[in-house]
Amino acid sequence: MIRVIFLIIFFYTLNLNAEKISIFVASSASKAMSEIKEEFLKKYPNNEIELVFGASGKYYQLLKQGREFDLFFSADEK
Repeated sequence: MIRVIFLIIFFYTLNLNAEKISIFVASSASKAMSEIKEEFLKKYPNNEIELVFGASGKYYQLLKQGREFDLFFSADEK
């Protein structure tokens, strides 16, 4: 289910016409997002995707302090 949600959001970002996308991903979803990134880049090889993995709480604080991400994915097992 998480992969489906990620794919929907990735395809939505195509409309942004971004060549570089910076995405924060909670560590618990790192494997799924890495796989999605690979599939996305097969179809759109001219784009660059920066994945930043870590603890959601820590990066949320950085986000509030001005660190910018195009997308922010935080997840738990529920």
